[in-house]
Amino acid sequence: MDNKTIKNKRSHIIGLLENKRLKSVFQAIKELLSELSDWHYNDKLEEIENGYKYMLQYMQQGVIDPMQRNLYRKFISESYIINDKITDKLLLKDDYNQYYTKRRYFLSQADCINSIYKRLDKDLANISLAEIIEENGDSNNQKNHLRVNIEHETDNLFNYVWTSYNCSGDDESKIVSLFDDIIIPLNIKALLISALTLSLLQYYEEQKLIILLSLINNDNDIIRQRAIIGALLTILKYEKRLELSENIKSRICELKQNSYFINSVITIQTQFIRSRETDKITKKMNEEIIPEMLKMNPSLNKKNTDDIHSLDMSDLDYNPEWEEYLKESGISKKLKEISELQLEGADVLMSTFSNLKGFSFFTKISNWFLPFDKNNSFICDLFANKVSSDAFLSIIDSSRFMCNSDKYSFCLSMLQLPEQQRTIMSDQFAEQNNQMKEIEKAEDSLLPQQNRSEIISNQYLQDLYRFYKLNYHKNEFEDIFNTTLSIYSNNLLSDVFDQDSLYLVAELLFKKKYYKEALSIYQKLLVLNNSDYSLYQKIGYCYQELGEYKDAIQAYINSDIIKKDSPWTLRRLANCYRFIKDYSSAINIYKRYLVLKPDTLSVELSLGHCYLDLKNYEQALIHYYKIEYLEPNNIRSHRPIAWCSFKLQKFEQAEKFYNIILDTNPTSTDLINAGHNLWALGKVDKAISLYKKSLRELPDKINQFSELFLSDKHDLIEAGIEEDDIYIMLDQVIDNEL
Repeated sequence: MDNKTIKNKRSHIIGLLENKRLKSVFQAIKELLSELSDWHYNDKLEEIENGYKYMLQYMQQGVIDPMQRNLYRKFISESYIINDKITDKLLLKDDYNQYYTKRRYFLSQADCINSIYKRLDKDLANISLAEIIEENGDSNNQKNHLRVNIEHETDNLFNYVWTSYNCSGDDESKIVSLFDDIIIPLNIKALLISALTLSLLQYYEEQKLIILLSLINNDNDIIRQRAIIGALLTILKYEKRLELSENIKSRICELKQNSYFINSVITIQTQFIRSRETDKITKKMNEEIIPEMLKMNPSLNKKNTDDIHSLDMSDLDYNPEWEEYLKESGISKKLKEISELQLEGADVLMSTFSNLKGFSFFTKISNWFLPFDKNNSFICDLFANKVSSDAFLSIIDSSRFMCNSDKYSFCLSMLQLPEQQRTIMSDQFAEQNNQMKEIEKAEDSLLPQQNRSEIISNQYLQDLYRFYKLNYHKNEFEDIFNTTLSIYSNNLLSDVFDQDSLYLVAELLFKKKYYKEALSIYQKLLVLNNSDYSLYQKIGYCYQELGEYKDAIQAYINSDIIKKDSPWTLRRLANCYRFIKDYSSAINIYKRYLVLKPDTLSVELSLGHCYLDLKNYEQALIHYYKIEYLEPNNIRSHRPIAWCSFKLQKFEQAEKFYNIILDTNPTSTDLINAGHNLWALGKVDKAISLYKKSLRELPDKINQFSELFLSDKHDLIEAGIEEDDIYIMLDQVIDNEL
């Protein structure tokens, strides 16, 4: 059995367990076990299966067992665990993805978390001593060496925790103790939370989730926010499984009493939704904005052969002519949209930094989750001048719009510049640093606690997004961002959202055009308040956008009952009637609209179309002529007037309007319809000329023209043309094109 089959069988068993198909589960697990030949798991499965058989027998005999429900849930839980363990043991043999490669390494080295911690603890103590020595003027070579060692052991610690499935109780205790150790820096603790999250998303272990849930009560925002996000992702992935654990449910209930947790969950839900827009924003940047901006200066598309060292920084001054170009090209408007999205928390920098993830720094999985640290060995020597380097890195660190991953990318890309240019930049940053510090200090004093937490969670989610979308081994991971990440509909978390927060989420989904999901929330809100006409409006709009017009009609009718004669409601209700071809009902609603807003030309046009569809050409003409009277140059009224006149055999009247259409920019259909009218008038040569012109303009020429021409056969017959003549005319038109 190959690795792909093993993983598919595991997923199949999980599906059976979620649907509580235990007998089928036992059979499917036996198929996996046949590949393993492990008596321990055979015995364990047999124990679960026999216990379930006895429970079924007692049930058949009518025995009332107060423990039956708990036993049943226990059998399901144990089946989840044995499925994971068998899968893991099978894949551990020869799966060479990053997870199992690193797992086998630790097993072969007999390296454990305790030994990694001891080495890390020693290096951390030594670097503290080295910093004291450095202050007295000694060389910092030892410090740099220790820094590299610490980063190496931090990576080991991350990989160990990430791949530590089915780890011992001692390992779990050590993980907990690491978070209480004041010697362990914050960035390492934050990294461990990411390792726990990745581990849980690979294989579920209750104790690891408990660690994350406990860290939500930590005093540090970075730890709390990472723990909340990790816990939420785990709860979303294993919803059915976690419903079986009273321990987990109890801990989640406790957290629901915590206002910080509640506010964070609501905020993170909105960030989850915004993350789904990242691909759209990236596409807009790459396909619309950046190409247009490159047109501003063609030299940007060429390789500059000038000596880069001779660059005069004044050459980069702003050109006032650009502003006019930006306005004319529409870039200004698009940039404003992007800027507004960024202020909302949208990820607008993905396109900028997606091509800057090829540095060796990102070959380590752990570095994708590393909080920005200006002392990191990859970037600490960005400038020769330490003061300038610290100034620059401090400014990057304080950026609220760049996530940690992008901050590293930016600094690493700076290292590709010649030293002279970096030196110029470092001097500029050094001069501005004090002023920047004062601004940051003022901003920080004004920034509410909740906003700080929101910035942290948003940056971390962007780090996660880049990892799942851009890392070299991304295909080895199940992309969490390919799911809806709907916390509000999760059975364990949905009651975190009160009526106001639910409405907030629904409005965001509605704004981003996720109508199906928005609809589900609006329907929940309707249960709480069925007298809100705007809820019915939005439900109707969602149904309409989803193409479910009958449901939309009912929602709009309910809204109209609560708030009579809303023009917005009436217009959309009428449009829905048109979509289901109930033209009579649409006409009645359009007439109500015109009482409220007389002479609305678009509604007059829709009314005319309804009568046209009902073949009431005389009545249709009344509305089309009204548009012609109020707006004589409106081509949208000329076409239907000409066609209705043709249908009523008012051919001279039709010819008048077709001549106006032909003098503008006629379509192929216009040419055909005008030809029909000329033929009915007996002007055969002119009709043939228009038919041939139409044929030549159609992409598929003969086939397409024939289809369009013959679709009007009955209209031509009604206009007095013999049926045989229609086919003769078709041959006449296409004769020279064959």
